Amino acid sequence: MRRRAILSLTAVIGLLVTGAIPASGQAQSGHYRDFGDPGGFLNIVPPGQEGTLSGPETLQAEAGEFPPHFKDQLNMYQDIVYSDATPGMTEAKLLKYFKDASFGVKPDDIDRVYAPGGRTDVTVIRDKSFGVPHIFGATREGTMFAQGYTGAEDRLFMMDVFRHVGRAELAAFLGPAPGNVAFDRDQMAAAPYTEADLTNQVKAIEARGPVGREVVADGTAYVAGVNAFISEALTDPSKLPAEYIALQVAPSQFIPEDIIAAASLVGGIFGKGGGREVQNYCALQKLAAQGALGSAAEARRVFDDFKFADDPEAPATAGGAFPYELDLGPVNPAAVPDLDCSALQAIAAPQPGPEQVVGAVVDLVSPLRRFRSREARMPAPLVPA
Repeated sequence: MRRRAILSLTAVIGLLVTGAIPASGQAQSGHYRDFGDPGGFLNIVPPGQEGTLSGPETLQAEAGEFPPHFKDQLNMYQDIVYSDATPGMTEAKLLKYFKDASFGVKPDDIDRVYAPGGRTDVTVIRDKSFGVPHIFGATREGTMFAQGYTGAEDRLFMMDVFRHVGRAELAAFLGPAPGNVAFDRDQMAAAPYTEADLTNQVKAIEARGPVGREVVADGTAYVAGVNAFISEALTDPSKLPAEYIALQVAPSQFIPEDIIAAASLVGGIFGKGGGREVQNYCALQKLAAQGALGSAAEARRVFDDFKFADDPEAPATAGGAFPYELDLGPVNPAAVPDLDCSALQAIAAPQPGPEQVVGAVVDLVSPLRRFRSREARMPAPLVPA
């Protein structure tokens, strides 16, 4: 659990601090390559910056009309495979497939300038080229608030899915489709946290001193920004993602624990250097018990060889060596679990019935088609999720 808390802390810092640049009072100038930006940074976010469609936009999309930044990076991302992939790629061709990620916005590329949530301590500039939000905060709190607000602007429903998946509650949110139940089962096996566990991780981060308190304050401001956008979306159909209309639920307010829940999901996906501790423990125990290798020490040596913690034969794309986990010191006996591997059983997620799911939806296509047939574009009465 302690290791997971550290992973969550890292994920929160990475999520919240990216792009937190102090603002000057002249954010409207765009500050292109200001604040010491050396230039040369490129990125790509397929299919596009705008990752959600409102109800009216869904109707237009089914007719073939999409918002300008919904999929404008898709061809850039996929065409590199068919035309200029290595070894044909040159530096001169990079901007054909990646977008300029320099800090700030060129003066002639400024599209929309606004104060998220009506705040006076932060300004957001969206660029014309790809709709990317550039945040200029006069305070750290305002900057983090804008991070949450703009994130919700672009991907509120995805964020909502992530916090439910992180709690192994996707089936309760989207409906008891077999894929959703399987996803919940896998997440429950990887990160079986209760709500109290999530709260305790927030408290553990805060207890780590000034840096920990600052991270929690960042998270609190970030969540406030998300919630400010949710409040606006509940009264403005042009801001509410169409998925909520299809599900007949309303987005509920976010809490700091949602960040930890999402971080546990991300950690499980990308934390390939760890995990599977119980399976590894039981495999080693079985290998030693078989006695074929002669001793427990030899069983451990063979196990470590298969584990490939630092495999010299692994393919590498960098010339330098980056060894890790070579000398961790003596093992703390209190850290070794006392498990009966023969008694362990895989966790099976319960099968929620339709009566347990508000507006249970197995397939979102049909509800969206029904929505399309409505004459009124205002969302139907919503039930908080």
